[in-house]
Amino acid sequence: MGASSRPDDAAGCEATSIAKHPPSTALVPDEGARVRIGGVPSESLRPASRLKRRVDIRRVQSTGRKVHTTHFVFAVLPRPDGGTETRIGITVTRKIAHAVGRNRVKRVMREVFRRHRALFPNACDVVAIAKTDAQRLGFADVLLEITQAQRAMAHAGRARSGPSRGAGSA
Repeated sequence: MGASSRPDDAAGCEATSIAKHPPSTALVPDEGARVRIGGVPSESLRPASRLKRRVDIRRVQSTGRKVHTTHFVFAVLPRPDGGTETRIGITVTRKIAHAVGRNRVKRVMREVFRRHRALFPNACDVVAIAKTDAQRLGFADVLLEITQAQRAMAHAGRARSGPSRGAGSA
């Protein structure tokens, strides 16, 4: 009764799985970015979009401008190598949460960055440092915090030019 009551079950699953999945992706040689066949850019997070080396993250944390929100501190530094892509690094210390909570914070932040890259300043390195209770936030909460901090991050991402604040004119 189980197998004979629905003989077209296998064909139905195959047809629905094809309909549910987006079209395949193709590599466009002139841009080097993955795009869907229909010409819509992919939202993938390539390794070139992430800060992974400790020395890079420390450089941004020590010399970048800080933007504080309720659950995060964002350190923003214009790319020193003249790169045009925004890169993100995420720091969650053991004081914030255990391993599962730390990984959740990083996963949610990466997803917000991947889907809403336009909220982050162009051609900058951004390091997100989690504060207390960040592990309780969901996607919408993190997105709201970043949206509220967008203007401040854009201002922090502008390259410093001219004399520093403490220097007087002679």
